[in-house]
Amino acid sequence: MNSEALLGLSLIALSVSAGQVTMATEEKPKGFVEGCGLTILNRNLYFNRDFRKGQASRTGNGYSEE
Repeated sequence: MNSEALLGLSLIALSVSAGQVTMATEEKPKGFVEGCGLTILNRNLYFNRDFRKGQASRTGNGYSEE
């Protein structure tokens, strides 16, 4: 055999064995309850709507006009 054919066969053998290793390390599928998860994202926002200077506002009563 020449070196190119030997290289080709070794690459084929390597790819087949690598595929078998990944199949062996693959996890078993989990059931509905075992495989479930929950992620909670909580974002608090504060809007400064302090209108204590009532006479300085356009409405004159200390409230914002919406």
